[in-house]
Amino acid sequence: MDEHKGQVGGNEGISARDAAFERAVQAAMVRLEAPGSLMASLMAKAEAENSAAGKKSQTVLAFRPKAGVASRWKVWTGGAIAAALAVGMLGIQGVHAHREREQERVMAQQQFAESEAITQHALEHVREQMAKAGVSLDQ
Repeated sequence: MDEHKGQVGGNEGISARDAAFERAVQAAMVRLEAPGSLMASLMAKAEAENSAAGKKSQTVLAFRPKAGVASRWKVWTGGAIAAALAVGMLGIQGVHAHREREQERVMAQQQFAESEAITQHALEHVREQMAKAGVSLDQ
């Protein structure tokens, strides 16, 4: 049997079983007020745990921060190491980029010198050909 046969109200596509489930969830999620004694019982329990551990406190903290310089030292050391690694990576990238630019500059100089030598050789060849033809370049 198809579970989507029994449609409910204007919610097309929702089966009767799904609608019943939604109603049950809504009923279960009705807001309830906390009993007035809840706060007192929680504070009494927290105080009992503190006194059982030998620590008396006026306030209840969600966490206990570590006291002392050692914990702060660890935090600063970790931060310093992270910063040093970041600066080192940036420095390495800068050196790598500089080396690449230097290699490109050297390669460009070599190509220019090679093209200059080819042009000079071609010019000498043209001068020889003109001299053989009897054309003088001296004016």
